[in-house]
Amino acid sequence: MKGLDNWSRGAALTGAAFTILVAAGAVLSGSTPGDTASGRAVIAFYLTHAARQKAAVAFLAFAFVALIFFASWLRVYFRRQTSQDGLAVTALAGVAVLATGQTIGAGLGWTLSAAPGQLQPAAAQALNAAANDMVITSAAGWFIFSVAIGLAIIRSKALPSWLGWVSVVIAIVVVTPAEFAAFLAFAVWTLIVSVLTWRRSRTPGSAGEKIGDAVLAS
Repeated sequence: MKGLDNWSRGAALTGAAFTILVAAGAVLSGSTPGDTASGRAVIAFYLTHAARQKAAVAFLAFAFVALIFFASWLRVYFRRQTSQDGLAVTALAGVAVLATGQTIGAGLGWTLSAAPGQLQPAAAQALNAAANDMVITSAAGWFIFSVAIGLAIIRSKALPSWLGWVSVVIAIVVVTPAEFAAFLAFAVWTLIVSVLTWRRSRTPGSAGEKIGDAVLAS
């Protein structure tokens, strides 16, 4: 069972892996063609940056794979410590919807990067518009996750309540034009929750750990 416990503690860090992978993907992606870019402009961009865009979408796809594992870990964490397993299950379902939307978007980006020279301008323009604007599925899943996990935190006190309120605010912001700000906040929130649940899943010990938890809980 010791090996299983070690795996469980390591699973908490998949949230940190999500933040690192999504940051790497965003940096590599840079500024891609906008919604109104012509087909020829889209083709020219992907001919120039094909390798970098492939790497970017790969990082982003694996980021959301890591997020599914993290949501699974949160369900385990809440089931062990609280009676809020129903909300944790709802949050896991929300992440599944979010990851579906995001990986579809990543797939469109990969299609554009794979052989841009073989695409007709109209096809390239359509794929680019879809990659930029196919956000409803992701937004719905993200909203479900952030509301459910936020309420679970607030009701259970298994984590500092302020993390729950921040999650609920993120859920509201994600369905507004300020979605990018919500995404940045979500990446930071995930990193904090990942590290905090990892620390709390360890055997209580050093004074340093207790001080760290007290600071986060304040």
